[in-house]
Amino acid sequence: MNFRPVPSADVGYELVGEHSPKLVEDWTAPKYPTDLGVIDVPNLQEVSLGEMKVSEQWKQEQYETLDSWDAKRAIRRREQAFETARVNNRVVRYLKELNDYFRGAYLFYGKAAKAIKIHVYRKQDLYAMGWVGYGDWTVSETGVRKFTVYSRRIKNNKCASNKMQYHVARYSTVKLAVKRASATIVPYTEVENVAQNVRAASRKVDGISTNAESALCSRRDSLTRNLYRDNSALHQELYRLLDIGHKFMSVEVEHDIKNLRAAQKEAEELRQKKYNMYCVRVFQDRHGVQTYSVIRIDNVVSKYGMSIHESVDEYQRPIVFTNDTLDDELQGSLAVLSMVDIGDHVEGVGYRDSEDMYFAYCKGDT
Repeated sequence: MNFRPVPSADVGYELVGEHSPKLVEDWTAPKYPTDLGVIDVPNLQEVSLGEMKVSEQWKQEQYETLDSWDAKRAIRRREQAFETARVNNRVVRYLKELNDYFRGAYLFYGKAAKAIKIHVYRKQDLYAMGWVGYGDWTVSETGVRKFTVYSRRIKNNKCASNKMQYHVARYSTVKLAVKRASATIVPYTEVENVAQNVRAASRKVDGISTNAESALCSRRDSLTRNLYRDNSALHQELYRLLDIGHKFMSVEVEHDIKNLRAAQKEAEELRQKKYNMYCVRVFQDRHGVQTYSVIRIDNVVSKYGMSIHESVDEYQRPIVFTNDTLDDELQGSLAVLSMVDIGDHVEGVGYRDSEDMYFAYCKGDT
């Protein structure tokens, strides 16, 4: 199997999330206490497993000297210790092989134990080059431990690119793992270092113009928010320019200010006006006579938002008319409203609420 290093141009992008590179300074000057540290690989020693093996004879001795429960617990502890030592020996062997290949040029940070990511780095570098270990780092966690290499130069297309396993390769033998590590565990180039940090610098620099834009919006809003307030200071200044005969650079702007002034004047007049209406219900009495039940409502606009009980005086009595006694003006308004659809309003006449309910303006008040 031949592994060829990927050209640096292929990795000149920012690594994020699971793939964010680890700063070397976090280990040379750790911020928090930890049981991890720089591993003295040359002085690592494998543990002799001969005396730790759980033989059938040793098990029998435990059952003869201990009660059944204590014997089972002692055997289980011995088996766990043996397995831990066996795995740790594989980690030690893996690190020694790597250290020999790299001729002691690289440092290893972590702990010589199973399922520990051991980061590979140089003191002069900004970022660690990757990590190695012996364990199960599969997505599904199958429980099968293997010699593992993590490097940004590895691309495992069987996994999603946002997963840690995308940059992981696993091998059953130390030899293959060391060979892959030798091709992919390489220092970050200066281009790669820039790629990791340029976005943060960009955000800071962009913040200068962003802050200026925010200040501009704030000043603009402070001036223009008064456009939505009637007779605001800004309106008065604009109207004053009209009154003193100011020559505007834009005829369109002058025209808009004049229209604004006229519309504002009309709105103010209508806002002050009180609309009094007759509420008329048309029905036939028990004798079959067309009847009009009329209640006067003063300033109908003020009733908007009131509860049913607040909007009408409960002690107010309706005045009942017939065709012969109903006022001609009111009868004319009802004739107009009877020809429009329910929910329609006729300016100066009134509003049709339902089939038999009408609101007609009091003519003398409009």
